[in-house]
Amino acid sequence: MEVASSEFADTKSTSSIKSKPRPRPFVSLIDRLKSRISLGDIFNRIFHAFVGVLKEIDLNRCRVLVTIPNLNREIWVPYPQNLENFLLQNRGNLVEFQGAIMLDKKEMPFRVNSIESARLADDSNIRVSDVLPANLRVKSLPDQFVKVDLSDDKQTYYAEYKPLRSSCYAHTRYDLEETLRSEFEFLWKYYAIENDKVLSVDAIELKQKLLDMFVEVEYDIKT
Repeated sequence: MEVASSEFADTKSTSSIKSKPRPRPFVSLIDRLKSRISLGDIFNRIFHAFVGVLKEIDLNRCRVLVTIPNLNREIWVPYPQNLENFLLQNRGNLVEFQGAIMLDKKEMPFRVNSIESARLADDSNIRVSDVLPANLRVKSLPDQFVKVDLSDDKQTYYAEYKPLRSSCYAHTRYDLEETLRSEFEFLWKYYAIENDKVLSVDAIELKQKLLDMFVEVEYDIKT
């Protein structure tokens, strides 16, 4: 049975309490690449990420056979030479691929023309201090980690930080971490240092939690 996934270009970030419209959302690496080419519509259809189990390696033709979780589908994936050692070491593992990937009508991969990168799919929890913006430091946390899960079809990463009732999702581990960083930046800017007069009662409660957890520091902006 096939399970549809969301389009890779979109990453979302949500908080339970809102006081004003969100700023411009985080722009993923894939979106930045799209903006640099003239054939953006075509690129949008073929440049994606997907996760699959690395089943078999054909060294003569430089390709690997990948099984898509929850789908009765296997895809031969051509790989560049620089990825061969990684692929040889991870046969049978769940791997995240990015590259020129054609999707079917349900937005699931059905053909891979080329891949640019490959890494192990990683659903381990993320340490909060690792995804804070440069101006924030940890003061005292009720939970040191953001909980991470993969969807049933393994195509989407979900993150949740319950102390702040905050959650987000993305289609690569890298974009998930960047979305979390953007989320903490948003919460600090629009709650922690916001005037109480424009905040609701619940928002003021969130503000106090943020001030108890983090402290703002000065930092040098490197260009």
